[in-house]
Amino acid sequence: AKTSPTRMLASHLQPWRVVVARGVLPARASPTRRTPAHVARRPPRVRSRSTGRAIRAMSDGGSKLYVPNLDSGGESAETKGAQMLRRLMTHVAIRVVQGHLEGLGNDGGFAPQASNFDGSCGSPDLADLLWAMENVPLGDGDSWISAFMKRNPVVALRVLEARKAYCEEFDYQQMRSATRELIDSGNVRLMREHANISFGNDENVRP
Repeated sequence: AKTSPTRMLASHLQPWRVVVARGVLPARASPTRRTPAHVARRPPRVRSRSTGRAIRAMSDGGSKLYVPNLDSGGESAETKGAQMLRRLMTHVAIRVVQGHLEGLGNDGGFAPQASNFDGSCGSPDLADLLWAMENVPLGDGDSWISAFMKRNPVVALRVLEARKAYCEEFDYQQMRSATRELIDSGNVRLMREHANISFGNDENVRP
């Protein structure tokens, strides 16, 4: 009797099925196969309230500190910190330009036109800068430069350039370390104060 083509094909494929079953060759993954457990999955996203920002849970199962927006404008604490740094850098830039006009950095001496013999200011640019420092509120920094620009645009441009340069040279890592030291030392001091208050108010604790 003749063997049908279907049986002949099945006989040829039979050895390969045995090899796959014994684990010699990998079997083709099923379309419905689940993702292996070792594959890293994205951590679940924790949605905060409308007054805060969305944060992502940490891999150890905990969650980061929930930080609400600081005002109705939706500004974060980092944005507020950047605004404070802008004000600080504007103040530093003003003092840098003041030092240049007074001759600081020129071999340690003062500029000849900075002060007259009677003590008055001999530099019109320095006089304008000192006037603005005494009469114009610093504000957010930009408002001070805008107001001073109407009085002396040349020196105001020098303040802008000094502020930009100082922003590049500012040591942000040192500021971060100094902030941590201030917070840590303050926490230690306040915890001691808290302990003294707590033990002092406890009637069962004798000195």
